[in-house]
Amino acid sequence: MPTFPVNTPHPYPVTIEKGLLHTVGERLLPLHPPCRAAVLADETVFPLYGPAVMQSLEGAGYRPTRLSLPAGEAGKTWEVLGGLLERLAEEGLTRGDLLVVLGGGSACDVGGLAAALYHRGMDVAYAATTLLAGVDAAIGGKTAVDLPAGKNLAGVIRQPLAVFIDPDCLATLPEAALAAGMAEAVKTGVLAGEELWPLVAAPEPDYFDVLCGCAAYKAAVVSQEEQDAGIRFSLNLGHTVGHAVERHSGYTISHGEAVAIGLATMARAGAALGWCEPIAAERIKTALKRRGLPLCYRCKPEELLPYLWADKKRQGEELTVVLPHRIGYCSLRRMKEPQLLRLLREGL
Repeated sequence: MPTFPVNTPHPYPVTIEKGLLHTVGERLLPLHPPCRAAVLADETVFPLYGPAVMQSLEGAGYRPTRLSLPAGEAGKTWEVLGGLLERLAEEGLTRGDLLVVLGGGSACDVGGLAAALYHRGMDVAYAATTLLAGVDAAIGGKTAVDLPAGKNLAGVIRQPLAVFIDPDCLATLPEAALAAGMAEAVKTGVLAGEELWPLVAAPEPDYFDVLCGCAAYKAAVVSQEEQDAGIRFSLNLGHTVGHAVERHSGYTISHGEAVAIGLATMARAGAALGWCEPIAAERIKTALKRRGLPLCYRCKPEELLPYLWADKKRQGEELTVVLPHRIGYCSLRRMKEPQLLRLLREGL
């Protein structure tokens, strides 16, 4: 039972184990006494895993109730967030109660933000059911909803009580969802270097090993730096272009696919402009291609530039971008509009 501690001011464990969802209740007991427990999941996830989690909570003395939200990016809106807060109030939950988010990255984003806002903060635990959430989104305390002006523009960093990752859930995921998760895993491998890279770049990856390796790396990074500044900022590799692609496509391209496009764009631009070793750029593209992920996005660079410029990482007239140099080494660079446009022209 691999467990990775996230040593922030409010430390918590990330636990990975097959069948873990059937024991969520007993694993929460040392962390939070029995109370009302709202289980938040979308209409696809709840029928698969909700009953087991509810039964586990009941068996441990919690009093569970179910809350629903739309699946995917459609659930990350002010309207959904407001409705979720209203439901928590209607159910009579208090600050001393618990929210258990069951699902993928989008559910963790909006559920975590709701928990941070309700009564100025109630405890939340994440039970990740997707590869993307397990390797990245559920760990680190980032919460957010989207605004019309941009993705993830409204949110806070607030750590959960615990993160539970059950690899058995991956068996119910379609290939596209597994590939989306592997885009985030490849990103992590580029950052972590040769110890993790062979796991995420393998022709047939072992998902349990991928989950453990990526979770261990992100837990260590967040333990070192809770806020987005230096080393943690590097976890945005591929996301600046990726988020722009998501928005330009009207979210018809999934987050994982967009991250893959962002990674490939940065690799191509880096090789062309001299900051990325050509062999590293090829390794990144090959790893993504093996998962059937898209490497290109067809649009004019000038069309995508405004979406980059609306990114939350912009400060004044500059946007901080994560540049891959080789497997295991990336750096941060501030860029202005002309530099970003050149990056897009070379990378897209």
